[in-house]
Amino acid sequence: MAYKTWANASPDDVKYYMDSNNFKNDPVKSNQFIKLSQSASLNADEVHQRILTGKGILHGQAAAFITSVETYHINELKRCSKPETGSSKLMGSAKA
Repeated sequence: MAYKTWANASPDDVKYYMDSNNFKNDPVKSNQFIKLSQSASLNADEVHQRILTGKGILHGQAAAFITSVETYHINELKRCSKPETGSSKLMGSAKA
């Protein structure tokens, strides 16, 4: 679908873009279907290595990060998108 101006989506367009199977092989577009209310079940080592290493006050706080994900029932990607927001509350035992 390549529009240069605004256009209403057809029922077929909506059906296509709402079907996650159409994007399962695209590492970027498939992310729109991640359930942000569910954990990705990352362990503290993964969170430390992939997300928090070198991230200022969050470095070394993987266990607190996981605790906040479990406490607030959110996905790790959602949690890391705003790590500074209310960090002392959301990070559990971590201090801002």
